[in-house]
Amino acid sequence: MKQPISINGQWDLFYSRFPELYDRFSHYEDSDNTIFSFIKNEFDLKDKTILDLGAGTGRFSLLFSQLAKKVYAVEPSLEMLKILESKVRVRGIENIYPINKGVENLELVDDSIDIIFSSWVLSGIYNWRVDVSGRELNARKKKIESIMIDLEKLLKRQGLIVVVETAPGQYGGELQPVIMGSAKDFSGDFTGWFAKRFDFRMMEKETIFDFRSVNEAAEIFGFVYGEKAKKHILEKGIKTIKMGVRIMIKEVRK
Repeated sequence: MKQPISINGQWDLFYSRFPELYDRFSHYEDSDNTIFSFIKNEFDLKDKTILDLGAGTGRFSLLFSQLAKKVYAVEPSLEMLKILESKVRVRGIENIYPINKGVENLELVDDSIDIIFSSWVLSGIYNWRVDVSGRELNARKKKIESIMIDLEKLLKRQGLIVVVETAPGQYGGELQPVIMGSAKDFSGDFTGWFAKRFDFRMMEKETIFDFRSVNEAAEIFGFVYGEKAKKHILEKGIKTIKMGVRIMIKEVRK
């Protein structure tokens, strides 16, 4: 497939057709390790079994593997999983177990996981960027409810679920006004509903994409978020982009 100028937020296309570019994008995501540092400092990861849902090319699985006993890296895109497998092989990592599946029908043993980590996965099912009919929205909510029931079964006693999603007003981080203009932002609809529905506590953190150069920032961010983002980055000479995230946490006691 010929590479387009931009995927303009078509994330499924990004994941399935451009895994190498996704890997570069993911490399700079949370450049200061705000998310991982928060989780590591809040919870004991040592010798734990962690399920990384939507592992991509391994951004968080590789970090978790430094402390955890086992990391199950679940990723539906085979091409992205191949990149993760290559990293694991080259680095000689023995405690990451790649699984080529989506978030449903994981076929893992119940009561076997200490921590489930999900980053930018469940909002994709909810599809918060699209305003849909009530019937369609209810169907998506029911699908997430079914997934959450199955995920909780996988957890050991006093297990933990950590979900990371984009904060409201932060699609493309601080560039959202440039990218979306006056279009309505539905991101708060998902995280607000999800945290309330499943009794998660929620907090907001600021993280960054810190690219090596302005040109690289324009190339990668422009490919993902569109020509307006690319033009703005080049005009303003930006290589570091702030992004707000919501971290939602639930301790499951059985």
